[in-house]
Amino acid sequence: MPGWVSAVAKRCIDAGASMFVSHGAPVLQPVELYRGRPIFYSLGNFIFHVKSEKSLWTAPEVWESVIPVCTFGEDNCLKGVTFFPVIIGGEEALRDGKLERRIVPELVTGAAAHRILQRFADQSRKLGSNIRICDDVGILRLE
Repeated sequence: MPGWVSAVAKRCIDAGASMFVSHGAPVLQPVELYRGRPIFYSLGNFIFHVKSEKSLWTAPEVWESVIPVCTFGEDNCLKGVTFFPVIIGGEEALRDGKLERRIVPELVTGAAAHRILQRFADQSRKLGSNIRICDDVGILRLE
């Protein structure tokens, strides 16, 4: 991720934003906490329609993401974030190679959930965010 994105995100939070959500990178990027507020550098794609022939977008990571659900306390302070792993079109569409079948994100569980969440947790840890994986979701607690 370019350094300017982090600088802009932090300036937005300094100005009072409760969170910053960026996009542009077609793959899931890490989450960073800054002053107790989340910076989502990219949640990847949730709608990404391309044709199968001659597509550059065949890597599984392009089709995988998380949906974050933020919990705020009465004082408007972030208490935690739960991350639900998804694959556009679901696991079956990811395996069959037919990109036109990948229509909407589907919640995934088991090995697919763990793979997505582990990659996300590893990336986020480099930015100081500790995500725990439990029962097919990622949990970032601040309390």
